[in-house]
Amino acid sequence: MAVSLLSHEVSDLCIGKPPVRSLPITASVGEALAALKRCPENELCIVGSEKKAVVGKVRVADVICYLCSSEDNLFDPVGALNKPLSDLLIFKETGGAGTGRAIVRQIEPRASLFKAIDEILDGAGTLVVPIHSRTSWRKHHSTTAEFCWLTHEDLIRYLLGSISLFSHVTTLSISSLSLIRPITLSISQHEPAISAIPLLQQAISNGTSVAVLSDNGCLLGEISPPQLSSCDESVAAAIAALSAGEFLSYLEYQYHGFLPESFSNAIKSRLKEDGLNGLMNLMEEVSSGSLLSSGSSSDEESVQQKGHLGRTMSRGYGRRSPVEVVACSPESSLVAVIVQAIAHRVGYVWVVDGGEEFGGQDEEKLVGIVTFSDILKVFREQL
Repeated sequence: MAVSLLSHEVSDLCIGKPPVRSLPITASVGEALAALKRCPENELCIVGSEKKAVVGKVRVADVICYLCSSEDNLFDPVGALNKPLSDLLIFKETGGAGTGRAIVRQIEPRASLFKAIDEILDGAGTLVVPIHSRTSWRKHHSTTAEFCWLTHEDLIRYLLGSISLFSHVTTLSISSLSLIRPITLSISQHEPAISAIPLLQQAISNGTSVAVLSDNGCLLGEISPPQLSSCDESVAAAIAALSAGEFLSYLEYQYHGFLPESFSNAIKSRLKEDGLNGLMNLMEEVSSGSLLSSGSSSDEESVQQKGHLGRTMSRGYGRRSPVEVVACSPESSLVAVIVQAIAHRVGYVWVVDGGEEFGGQDEEKLVGIVTFSDILKVFREQL
């Protein structure tokens, strides 16, 4: 059976996958953002001018990080949105994981499953596979899509179908398998949210997120690329004005679909103090057509109690709030962690220890993280 699995090809993982929507590198950052807002997958394949080779991948989170990446962009966000998309790709390459390796790599459909796993473990965040499709998406500078994505999650899901091959290790705890990685992407609740931007760039490249910690090292919540991608560009104003702890509250308000006027005014006041009039104007322009509406005082109080403290953690299934985190204990089995991550559509699980059950007064201390990359290494070794 192991020999059979190793004989599988990348094309086997692409069955049923839709072609990705693409955009030429000649487009502007603003055009990419507009296209992303219309794209259900919330990500675009960027193709070059020669032979339409894939040169990168862009999500809303990339645009937000770009807007917050320099003083020039913060003072003139509209000007930043008018810059060429190539500037954003250079920013991603120089500010990501810092490995110098391509985050997006092309792989042939006939390549082996082994090859795909090795490419991911070598630092590729996404594999681009050429496919044959007649589907096209021709609006707003887009080109015919001829590729599909393969990610860490796709490989893990595929291997999960042959989980019996790995039963001798999947029932073991993640601590016994030495899978718990020390936390490197974290920020104190009191630090400015904008100081998380370099960390978020790394999180985008390695498929994780940034932990927000209390004074005693407990996990209050997280700032993740998918959370940023669910917001509009005015989130850059909140990042520039708020602390990390306050930004968790902002994300919670966004999740519930309303932003209290007092909260919005506080952001604008801080932007004005810092002379960031461009961001303040951007925020007002977006909010004038925003779906956000004022919530009741009871709703606001509820969000402040749960969102600002950010202690609520989710181990169950289904939809979760942005300030809830997917967490396990060091003694959780490998298969439990895999199922947990896949159920929540994340590529990692935080590892916490100590404290009482969720909702109790004692907080649980963050001791590490388990990522799909680490899990793939285990599967690779077993194969």
